[in-house]
Amino acid sequence: MTPKIFFTIVLKIFGLFFIKDIIVAIPPLFSTFFYLLREDSIMSGLSTLFFTLLVLLFYGVIAWYLLINTNKILDALKLENDFDEEEFPFNISQHSIYIIALIVIGGVILIQEIPNFCRILYSNFEIARLTHTQENNDLSLIIFSGIKIILGLLLIGERKRIVNIFHKEKETEEQE
Repeated sequence: MTPKIFFTIVLKIFGLFFIKDIIVAIPPLFSTFFYLLREDSIMSGLSTLFFTLLVLLFYGVIAWYLLINTNKILDALKLENDFDEEEFPFNISQHSIYIIALIVIGGVILIQEIPNFCRILYSNFEIARLTHTQENNDLSLIIFSGIKIILGLLLIGERKRIVNIFHKEKETEEQE
């Protein structure tokens, strides 16, 4: 594996982490729309929506550069120029490294979100028990946490399809 291929893989893994952050940030974004429905919080809802979309756009641009325009970043930073060796001594394919990265990213999401889901579920149960009310508690946090868990499971379960998408893009770049 050459230094250029190694740093390409590393940058693409960082891009996948940015994609993970975008995916995790999308479900709470829907709660902003609920603020917009209430008349007393339209301005705060719009400002929250604006800044959240701005951050997501920033993350999206960084992820796009890290995943799609990796060669431009490598050329700008000249990461592969400081190595005397022509190749690194490990024999693992890019495909395998991407699969490992997706498993790790999905695992990180699950490790962070399963305890959070249990905590939110327990808190809602305790609130209902202590207040002795028949009113429904706010289930949005439980739903958003459940969506994050599902996304983590999908990253782990559909890792081969996701990696194949990246390899198709790489093949089209090489053909051009």
